[in-house]
Amino acid sequence: MPCFFLRFSPLPAGGGRERGEGPGVRCLLRYSQPVDPYVGVSGFTADWQVSDLLRSVPDRVAGRRIMIGVLVSERTLHGRAEPRGANRLPAVDQIAGIFADHPLALNAIHLYAPGEAPLAASLRAVTELAGPRLHALQLNAAWPPPAALRAYREEVSSVGLVLQIGKAAIAAVKGSPESLARRLTDYAGLADAILLDPSGGRGIPFDTGMAGTFLEAIRAAHPGLGLGVAGGLGPETLDLVAPLAGRFPGLSIDAEGRLRDAGDRFVPARAAEYVRRALAILEPGSGGRSGTSPAC
Repeated sequence: MPCFFLRFSPLPAGGGRERGEGPGVRCLLRYSQPVDPYVGVSGFTADWQVSDLLRSVPDRVAGRRIMIGVLVSERTLHGRAEPRGANRLPAVDQIAGIFADHPLALNAIHLYAPGEAPLAASLRAVTELAGPRLHALQLNAAWPPPAALRAYREEVSSVGLVLQIGKAAIAAVKGSPESLARRLTDYAGLADAILLDPSGGRGIPFDTGMAGTFLEAIRAAHPGLGLGVAGGLGPETLDLVAPLAGRFPGLSIDAEGRLRDAGDRFVPARAAEYVRRALAILEPGSGGRSGTSPAC
């Protein structure tokens, strides 16, 4: 999903940052699996789409990976069709084969989980279905119960866990960057990354000024977190990212809606052009030939 990405930094020798209350207090933020900065593409439904994209990527990408996002809903998780997402959500028995064994690939499931779903069980099920190439799991739910994430974490620690912050989650904190930063303490030691996603895959461009305000507030409260932003990104809209790239080193981005045609079909050429242009902005030192990266 398009996202505003925060990667929790490694624990210091004492086991974490000091937890406290109030604005600007450094809270205990822990993770078990880091998520590298990335240029993300979401909505893959076939392995050839992934192979084509990775062949187009330069063989040297400094400090950054290509996120391969596969979408799963509670419907598709239980073998039912998703009427509004037929071109974006594959059958779950195909997921493991979509992910690539490639040094630049960051393979991620994006799980749409409504509040009434048995969340811990769904997380375990989709992790098993995704297979051994899964690196991260993005949870698309507004402030899910921490107890469910804790139950999952007790069984799975090798997969990065990403908490999406969409429109409903933002509304719950009344649009306040400071309140959002404080709310994140409920997920300390549970979520490995946070993604602010007001677009939700609909291709709606994010507000650069608002994104910068959220980034600054969260960085002030939790210095050292990785940061990223997305929403309405595609080959023609990466100018939204450029003003933020210099202010926030290691910025991650993701795209979905604007990499598709009028029939909602994934367009590999648009995805490849978006990745190439994004790397030129985010990693200007990256280069090399495309199509030469060997599989692991």
